[in-house]
Amino acid sequence: MAVTHAGYFTSRSLFSIIAKWTSQKITGNKFNHEQPEKEIQKFLDEYTHLKFLYKEGAKGSSLYYKKEDELACIKVPAYEFKDYEGLAVVDTTGAGDAFTGAFAVGLLELNGE
Repeated sequence: MAVTHAGYFTSRSLFSIIAKWTSQKITGNKFNHEQPEKEIQKFLDEYTHLKFLYKEGAKGSSLYYKKEDELACIKVPAYEFKDYEGLAVVDTTGAGDAFTGAFAVGLLELNGE
């Protein structure tokens, strides 16, 4: 069963930002995280105007969108702090929220493009 207000928000939004653990609540469907493209394709077939940011924690994130009726994707891996001498991850609390905030600022700076 779909979330009651999902249609209201998705019809009035430009972006849908979804963390892996919230995807089923937003789309209203059992979400196959092994093949998220299939689930996202279904979602974007209904809401073709949306761009869909799928956050996967330590794996990074992917921005999905429709381009000439095809599913397009930009994948961005998460940083590997082991590659930076003297830096170590101590606590990831709030990392996804900080990422989403930075993404929103980037959208505002680019006027949502």
